[in-house]
Amino acid sequence: MYRVIGGDGREYGPASVQEVRQWLAQGRLHVQSLVRSEAEPTWRPLHTFPELTPPPPAALGAVSHPPTSNPMALWGFVFGLLSLLGSCLCCCACPVNLLAILFSTLGLAQASRERDTHSQTLAVVGLILGILSLVESVVATLVAALSNALIHVVR
Repeated sequence: MYRVIGGDGREYGPASVQEVRQWLAQGRLHVQSLVRSEAEPTWRPLHTFPELTPPPPAALGAVSHPPTSNPMALWGFVFGLLSLLGSCLCCCACPVNLLAILFSTLGLAQASRERDTHSQTLAVVGLILGILSLVESVVATLVAALSNALIHVVR
């Protein structure tokens, strides 16, 4: 059991750990409020009693860490966008789409090991864009080759 000095300067208690925590949550006390246990004669700030302070938010799961940056996944995504743009504009995105596939694959492996869902998403999107661009480049090359062959056959 604990005794506390409230914001009005008056002594309150005895109070249980749960009551002190509730008063702290309600703003009736703060971490600098003076507290003493029934077994102690000296007053100390509330924050010096670990059992009275609430657990940190991370322990409650309230705070999540921001996703870690994964340069391979990010570059795979960027190369994927560039390759798709290049294949749509000029049909010559082959080196860039191969880079997108390479970087995205490496980034996805790293992100999976680190359980980084944000980087996994970037890597998967980069991989899809790189593969789509590669397929589009192959199809465009085949169509161009076939049309060229047909032109020579007709002549």
